[in-house]
Amino acid sequence: MGILGKYLTRLILVRFAVALTGLTVFLLSLDLMVNGERVLDDSNGELTALFRYSVLRLPELASSLIKFASLIAGLLTFTALMRRNEVAPIWSMGVSQFGVMLKLVPVAIVLGGFQFFVDDRLVPIAIEGLGDWNFTQDSVALPGRAAWFHTGNSIVAIPVESLDQDVFSNIKIFEIDQTGNLTGRIDAAEARFDGEESWTLTNATQRILGQDLAQTHDVLVWRSDLDPSEIKRLTLHPKRLAIGDLSALASGAQRGYWVPHYYATWMQARLALALTPALMLFLIVALARRFQRTGHIEFLFLGGLGTGFCYFILSGIGVAMGEVGLLPFLLAGWGPIAAFAVIIAAIVLWREVYEIRLVDAHGRHYESDGGEAVASKDGEMTKTKAAIEEVALLIVGECDAKIWGRRPQDRLIRGFARAGVNRVLAEEDAVGVVDHVVLVRADIVLDAPVVAALARSRGVVLLSGEGSAAIPIAANVSGTQLFATLKLLHSGKMKNVHEGVKLVSVEEIGSTYWPALRKREVPYATVINRLDLAPLEWRMFMGTYKGATDFVTKWVWPRPAYYVTKLCVRAGLTPNMVTFASLLLVFATLYWFYVGAWILGLAAAWGMTFLDTVDGKLARITLNSSPMGNIFDHSIDLIHPPFWYIAWGLGLAGTAHPLGNATLTAALVIIVAGYILQRLIEGASIYYFKIEIHIWRPVDTLFRQVTARRNPNLALMTICALAWRPDIGLLAVAAWTAICLGLHLLQLVQAYLVWRRDGVLHSWLTQNTPAP
Repeated sequence: MGILGKYLTRLILVRFAVALTGLTVFLLSLDLMVNGERVLDDSNGELTALFRYSVLRLPELASSLIKFASLIAGLLTFTALMRRNEVAPIWSMGVSQFGVMLKLVPVAIVLGGFQFFVDDRLVPIAIEGLGDWNFTQDSVALPGRAAWFHTGNSIVAIPVESLDQDVFSNIKIFEIDQTGNLTGRIDAAEARFDGEESWTLTNATQRILGQDLAQTHDVLVWRSDLDPSEIKRLTLHPKRLAIGDLSALASGAQRGYWVPHYYATWMQARLALALTPALMLFLIVALARRFQRTGHIEFLFLGGLGTGFCYFILSGIGVAMGEVGLLPFLLAGWGPIAAFAVIIAAIVLWREVYEIRLVDAHGRHYESDGGEAVASKDGEMTKTKAAIEEVALLIVGECDAKIWGRRPQDRLIRGFARAGVNRVLAEEDAVGVVDHVVLVRADIVLDAPVVAALARSRGVVLLSGEGSAAIPIAANVSGTQLFATLKLLHSGKMKNVHEGVKLVSVEEIGSTYWPALRKREVPYATVINRLDLAPLEWRMFMGTYKGATDFVTKWVWPRPAYYVTKLCVRAGLTPNMVTFASLLLVFATLYWFYVGAWILGLAAAWGMTFLDTVDGKLARITLNSSPMGNIFDHSIDLIHPPFWYIAWGLGLAGTAHPLGNATLTAALVIIVAGYILQRLIEGASIYYFKIEIHIWRPVDTLFRQVTARRNPNLALMTICALAWRPDIGLLAVAAWTAICLGLHLLQLVQAYLVWRRDGVLHSWLTQNTPAP
């Protein structure tokens, strides 16, 4: 295992024990507050009964908390390591993230084995002990109702009150054939098991399908291997059964309270649950590398909790869908853990493979902050973002105004750092600079495309305004041109321009097409008006909007998002905090859709989509975007919509207009498959044609506003829900998804034909084509 492995194992196990003990004691205290009085009443006030009850409740409580304790133990361990600056030495020793995960395998096996042991051995024993108290909480059969069992070619209904008796009263037996069709019925006043697969029924009335008269028997022998000793166990929920019982009931042996695939789903979920502690620890390792570099311990904790709880919710949804047969039991049990394992591997590979390759010929490492890496002729990796040797930034003058919570000079420094200019000079330190210098007045704001263009240009002075009103505001010049250009920017007058320097406007230096936001517009380079900052802040805010997006984001959200973003800036909220709040609304929407609370669910859903707009705008406008935040935000956006639709469909079961199983399944298959295929089409366009399909032609950009994505689909569902027909809402989404999928396939075929003919596709945004 090695010293590092033993050290991490000890830290995690200690914190796991503390977390599990604390959580279990807390829940047990709440449980005793609810059931303690009943326990005392059933035991004639003996205090020892409370102790016995507590001991029997511990296994089930611990079973549900082990995965949470594993997550918390991992978070506490790595946040402590970060606080003590012990994480960086681990990476500096040459240990990769995969290496750290490998060292955590033993402790993951211990925690997973403990989870399986508690679930498979301790919980069934404890449930049996609680059954002696006649607690109905261990059984799915409710008092006053009948418990239904499937055994052989019969379905038996036994009143719950007689389940613990040797003689069953008022039982009903429905005989079925091999295809499941009803063939007869027996109603008996009493039923006694005689052993050897034989029951004696007294005062029995037998009806055979197709015969008008019923036959009455004082005594009737009924052949069945249903053993009374097994009946109480069969009423237990599958999560309270041992793996051997689950396997037997899932094998299709024609016996059980549920159908075999129900038990099979829980058996697979039980096996997958044993791997959950390992998944939680590996998740924390993947996140720790990212946040160790930034020093944001709180983000590691919040991000780990949010992602972990996202997995727990997804796992629960998968099991629920497996129970009702919407997913195969293997996919229901193993799908969530496989999906999150892929996400964790992708995060690690991004760090271990992609970023490590971003090293130039001098051995310098570059952060991947939206840039791209390309291979040079000799195989070395270089950065395309103007990370050029000896290029420095010089801020001319001072400005005490604040734009979106930052001083302009701070925004400039951060913006040019993202463009690859990391060296900042003071005016008195400018002597001796031999390469190029980017000079920018402190009282201006530059759009991101202008920053990038200015960083890579040479021998230019950027002007703001037109004609005689034009003034110099920024420049990129060589060391020999520095002092003349510095004097020019200080004076703000068009004189004494150094020979060899070109005067350019924003249109000439900055691209009017911004690929990152899929839009075409003239970027801004504006001198700050300290007396009225609102128009400038609005212009900057609208500059963060994507050009190709849905109609809600484009036309409805901008104005309210502007004010909420300002509130977030004033409150000091970060984009990841807003994203985490939107994640909570994702879960709230899932729950309310699932229980059929359409109005509450839609309110939460629209709140989530609104915050999804705010977090992106907040990140761009405050220059606080990060690769991890980008992954966090886009992962939520990518994953959650299908589960909303599925939850909506399942919630229809309790309404006045439920959909039939076949119709519901077909609608959900169309919606989910259509969503996935549309995403694959978009990815195929980017991969093969090097262009997003939505910005190819004006009609494609226009179609993006209404295509079957989350917000347009929510609009359809909202209209139908307000008309009290949520079933039509789901069917409308399915129909619109099918139509849009067909149109996207047509787009893809047309793009392929043009690509084969011309070898390249050009976006209309890069041409002089009028906007739609």
